[in-house]
Amino acid sequence: MSLPPPEGCENLNDGQRSALDCGRDLLVDAGAGAGKTQVLALRVLALLEEGYATIPEIVAFTFTDKAASEMRARVQELLFRRIAQLELFDRREPGDGSVAARLKRLHRARAEFSFNRITT
Repeated sequence: MSLPPPEGCENLNDGQRSALDCGRDLLVDAGAGAGKTQVLALRVLALLEEGYATIPEIVAFTFTDKAASEMRARVQELLFRRIAQLELFDRREPGDGSVAARLKRLHRARAEFSFNRITT
C-alpha cells in the first residue's frame, strides 16, 4: 500500500501540486488568497519528510509579521498532523522502513521547530 498524501494536498491545483516537487528550486508569486501559504507550508513539510533539509537548513521569508506567524503555525500544524497520519499508517501497515525513516525525520523536525525562525 502506498503512503497517503499529507492532509491539505487534496484541493491543490496542478501548479500548486508541482510546487511540492522537492527536486527543484522554487519561487512562489501569486496574488492574495491564491494559496501561497498553504503551498509553501506543504513544501516545507515535504522537504523535511523526504530528507532534503532539516529545520535549521530551511530559510523562509514573508512580508509581514502576521504572515510569518501564520506560516509558522501552518508548518507546525502540518508537522503534527503528518506525524499522526504516518503513525496510524505504520500501525495498519507495519514493517515499511521508509515510514519509520520519515517519522524519524519528522519527529526531529518537531523537536527542532521551536528554534526555527520565520521572519519578515
